[in-house]
Amino acid sequence: MPTFKRTLSVAFKVPNPADIIAYAEEGYQNMMTQSYHKGFHTYLMAALYVPQKGVYLCSLPDGPALALIKNTGAAQAPALWSQIRSREPSLKIHAEDCAAYLYESSLTTKLAPGARYPAGSYIAVHGWYEALTGVNKDKGRPVGLCTSAAKHPVNPTCTAVFRALGVASDAPAAAPAGPGPHGPTGPVGPVGPVGNEGPSG
Repeated sequence: MPTFKRTLSVAFKVPNPADIIAYAEEGYQNMMTQSYHKGFHTYLMAALYVPQKGVYLCSLPDGPALALIKNTGAAQAPALWSQIRSREPSLKIHAEDCAAYLYESSLTTKLAPGARYPAGSYIAVHGWYEALTGVNKDKGRPVGLCTSAAKHPVNPTCTAVFRALGVASDAPAAAPAGPGPHGPTGPVGPVGPVGNEGPSG
């Protein structure tokens, strides 16, 4: 499944989580209009807002994008890579990771391994997967960051990774309960002032 990615300038002066969630929804619905997105069991779009940079959107990476992140993550996204390089049981790259990679790879001066993102950074995910019964696949819905489940074990989870990076992610009010790789997450911190458009990843 080819990877959808986009960097958006921001049009609001005082951001709130609903704005970032709306960008994730826009990206998701755009992705779902593309003819090659057929027959998969999981569709997700992550939107990462970074103050003074922009909003970075990415779907689940596959093919060339997946190889690019794995082959260049240490050099191009050292803060993210320091969190996910030892992920078990295998190095699974999620939509959230891909959005973070787009942000870090756009930086001329790279963040150090173990560094945190600028205060006020926020990430949201919109999508659909099989456990979301009664949800229209083409429209999807807000979901939490990835967690570990019996069918989808992952350590560290995206919840843990983005907490370590200092990125906020409030669980949507209607976050799905029950099985599935994306469940509710807790708040990490407030969203800060919005800056300018970031360079494309």
